[in-house]
Amino acid sequence: MAVAIGTSLLVITMKSFAGLGGYLFSVQLNWLIVFAFTATAVAGSFVGVALTGRIPERALRNAFGIFVLVMGVFVLIQEAPVLLSLFATA
Repeated sequence: MAVAIGTSLLVITMKSFAGLGGYLFSVQLNWLIVFAFTATAVAGSFVGVALTGRIPERALRNAFGIFVLVMGVFVLIQEAPVLLSLFATA
């Protein structure tokens, strides 16, 4: 399982750098936001390592599932007007 997780993270990292390379010269980036987001992600990874083993795996899975569900509902609400307009014109 650890190899699969490591491989997945490597692929995500490579895709992220490819995306950054694609946008680097074609889109103006707010570097303050980029660096703040990156610093927050790095800090969060250290907090995650510190919390490893202190929070039960089942609780983490449940919390992540709820997070994904809430985000899905949020995206659906945001995109609902676009989806409804597609059906209205058909």
